[in-house]
Amino acid sequence: MPPAAPTASTCAHQQTETSLSLLAERYPLLLSDLRRWLAGPGRQVAAETTRGAAADFVNERYRFTAQVNDFSLLGQQLETLLPNQILVHLLHSPAALVQTLGDPHLHDALQHPKYTPLLLLPINDALHLQQWLLDEQPKHWPWTIADQVRTGPARESAVRFSRELHALLEQMCMELRIRLRSGKYADRPTPGDVLRAGERPLRLLTPANSNSAYQQFCARDMRDGLRVLGSECNSVFTDHSKTAQYELLKAIDEHDPDVLILNGFTRAAFSELPEQLTLATWDQDYVASASPDAARSLGPRDVLAVMVEDWVDDAHHNGADAESVHHLNLGANVELYHPPACPAEPKCDVLFVGNFHPFERYRALIGFDTLAPNVQRLMLEARKRLDAWISTCNTTEEFIIPDCGALLIESQRSIAPNAPIDPAQLHALSQYFRYRIAHMLVRERFIEALSAFNIGLYGTGWDALPVVAQQHAGVIANGPPLRDAVHHAAIVLHLHTWTVHHPRLYDSAAAGGFVLVGRVPERNSLDTVFEPGTELDSFGSIAEMQQKIRWWLHHPQQRQACARAAAARVRREHAMSDRMQQLLDIFRNGRP
Repeated sequence: MPPAAPTASTCAHQQTETSLSLLAERYPLLLSDLRRWLAGPGRQVAAETTRGAAADFVNERYRFTAQVNDFSLLGQQLETLLPNQILVHLLHSPAALVQTLGDPHLHDALQHPKYTPLLLLPINDALHLQQWLLDEQPKHWPWTIADQVRTGPARESAVRFSRELHALLEQMCMELRIRLRSGKYADRPTPGDVLRAGERPLRLLTPANSNSAYQQFCARDMRDGLRVLGSECNSVFTDHSKTAQYELLKAIDEHDPDVLILNGFTRAAFSELPEQLTLATWDQDYVASASPDAARSLGPRDVLAVMVEDWVDDAHHNGADAESVHHLNLGANVELYHPPACPAEPKCDVLFVGNFHPFERYRALIGFDTLAPNVQRLMLEARKRLDAWISTCNTTEEFIIPDCGALLIESQRSIAPNAPIDPAQLHALSQYFRYRIAHMLVRERFIEALSAFNIGLYGTGWDALPVVAQQHAGVIANGPPLRDAVHHAAIVLHLHTWTVHHPRLYDSAAAGGFVLVGRVPERNSLDTVFEPGTELDSFGSIAEMQQKIRWWLHHPQQRQACARAAAARVRREHAMSDRMQQLLDIFRNGRP
């Protein structure tokens, strides 16, 4: 008689045995965890019939899939992975794994090199989970699992696993903090001691958020400037809010810096750093200077360097002691930004690089809706008056922005004549208006006035401004792309209501661009760093800006002579290495 055809149960049993063999070969720790769990008292694999919505979420390394209802989808997911991705299958219970061992689609997945199953047992009871988590960078852990798995039998495991991830990360941070404090930073010499002894180079670390292009290129330029001076400097980019502290602690442990240079952040944002690690905060966005919490968080070795000289007074007012605050201007990475070997024919009349946000969207970015209702009314009235002021200015206007304190006083008189502004609040209100409200309005109106010219307009948001939307060229990266754009522009426009001192000024001049700068009232004025008329030029109104653009476009030889002089000035006085030397001098001669 011919052999009997195998039954469905026999096939499923054979499939299960084959899958168990694959687990033993490729994932022995997972199989061991499963067996240990099943051997526990009262452990049973109960049938699960309730299903929830499938969950599928990704990060830069992994594609996570959880609560899979149709295992044939695993094959499709594996086939659609990006080249650098791995599929991680989050199995919410032993029952979920045992009941699917006989599924041929799971069997096929187990043989795929890009498939990784994880059984969401409690982490302390799961050696395979512990191993995977320790082998992987925390920023790649499935942090959003509790948000993704909202229904069905996997929900409870997802929430528990999420809590355990946070607890494990905190434990890892704590162990790092203790080791750093009791080890490398237990009796650390000050940066000044290291520099004066001269026995080894000073070691510095420049962290940056990889979601911020500005922070990244500033960290790069500081690193390059410090290396020119013989210091040891490295950069580290952190890009996950939940793991930023851990990534920074790991980088400190790896690089062993004497100094951590932070762009805008103080010890208030990283409260668990070793006390004997010096923090040098370079405030380039009026964040640390304006914050009493940040000012008070400065440690006895810490330094607050401010980009705008006027901010020194604000930092002192907010609680920073006199010895800790220093004015440190920006500079250019002259190895990266340099004039072209052969002058190029301009592709545009005016180059402008910067972002734009319509006010209805911008108000969320600046926290406008969190202001008190009376302050919001004041700001809106002042914004309306500023708009009218900009449109009526003639070529003799000194600055692109009026006295903001006086403007606010006038605005308050018009909306509430019997409720004048408290003098103690006027400075803070005028700073908020100038740096947050006026900044974007001035940018909008002046860039609109360029529509008659051939402009190279880069940045986000300009397609929302109809008059220049057609000339919007997208986003441009800082570095060689920006340098090349400067090389192919007749004029580079620099426009900012806070200060003339911005990377765009120094980088553009270093690259051999002719820079036209909007004048603003500040202690360290434009003519202290460049000579208007011979190295660059400036304007105080839309009318003057348009007039000077036309004049310089028709005088290319004078324009190119100014650009050459400005590039030479940057190399003599405004290289990033010059600024970093000032910082080292602060350590060597001042504090700490």
